[in-house]
Amino acid sequence: MLVRQCKNTFIRFIDNDGYITNQMTRHDRTYNETGADFLREITREPQDIESVFSHLKALYGDSVSVEELKSEFLDFINDLESHLFVVTGNTPEELDAKDLDFSYSMENPKTLVDDFTQDTKATVKENTQDYMLEATQRKPRMNGLQFELTSRCNERCIHCYIPNGKKNTGKDMPLEKVFSLIDEFAEMGGLHVTLSGGEVFLHKDIIRIMQYCREKDMQISILSNLIALKDIQIPFIKAANVSLIQTSLYSMDPSIHDTITTVPGSHAKTKAAIEKLVAADIPVQISCPIMKANSKGYAEVLKYAQSLRCKAQTDYIMMAQSDCDTQNLANRISLEETEVLLREIIEWDKDYKENTLKQRSVSEEIAFDPERFARQPLCGAGINDCCITENGDVYPCAGWQAMVCGNVYKQSLTQV
Repeated sequence: MLVRQCKNTFIRFIDNDGYITNQMTRHDRTYNETGADFLREITREPQDIESVFSHLKALYGDSVSVEELKSEFLDFINDLESHLFVVTGNTPEELDAKDLDFSYSMENPKTLVDDFTQDTKATVKENTQDYMLEATQRKPRMNGLQFELTSRCNERCIHCYIPNGKKNTGKDMPLEKVFSLIDEFAEMGGLHVTLSGGEVFLHKDIIRIMQYCREKDMQISILSNLIALKDIQIPFIKAANVSLIQTSLYSMDPSIHDTITTVPGSHAKTKAAIEKLVAADIPVQISCPIMKANSKGYAEVLKYAQSLRCKAQTDYIMMAQSDCDTQNLANRISLEETEVLLREIIEWDKDYKENTLKQRSVSEEIAFDPERFARQPLCGAGINDCCITENGDVYPCAGWQAMVCGNVYKQSLTQV
């Protein structure tokens, strides 16, 4: 019998612990000790299980019998296969036939999950998100990297945190530099690359960059307004097996959307591109940031997303511009409007409502383990994630562009 990881599965190791994640189901696992050893035997190439047994026997020597190793490893991969992390079969063709591609025809296609609790009887960490943050606090490690590949943009959104002056004089990061940074990130054990801008599809080499990330076994997300997306690029995006493309649709009323982007016709182009990507079975998430101009329209955007069977989410938080100019904050909604929005989300977004009802109160979390709660950071910014702009500056995250941590033209990514 053969075993290999699914095409949507990624495996990494943090010290002696193993980590496996599936970008399609959005589920993941962490293993220590024996589980991590077993995970090291699973790759993108089919592995003969008898050969795996021989290798594990050499690793463990006389401390465990062959029969016990076989039983434990078979239980391990059967559990992983039942949750779509691996496939098993007698031939490579059988493995390929069992491996699933993302499709909107699935019973419940997902482009977002908030619950990282483990669904297994195996001995694993109960919450991988907490584990990853705590592990990288103990020993800093790059897990996610956002690339602002270009500072050029074809929209001038009224709420944007990037100053228009930067967009007006924008440049692209050279392809060779992008490749070298991806190489560095891979050597550091990085997993998730987010390609953004500016507008990422204005970078002439975006497809080659995407393909290189795939060659380096990266999980790829793309942030784009989609109005520069070309039909010819869609098959290449599908072939790169991207985890997610996130785009902003501010309203189902074209005039409101175009008022926010200040680009006439942008609504029609973004909406058409969304539908082409969905038709190609590429995971799309619609973002609908709420501000005064579109404060009444989130439910309609959500219903549109639901009609396509893709995910939509909203956000009422607005960041000042990265040059500390706060003029864009005039578009922020009031507390009263925020309450209306939250009630709208609870009414229309079933996933959000279900996840909210699952949450424990903060007081219960503290009572459960106050020391652990106190150790947890608010997010991964500057702990296991960072952002690089086209001029090489490195920030803790895209929203902290007044805090330069280094420059990749002057230092290695490891040094930064």
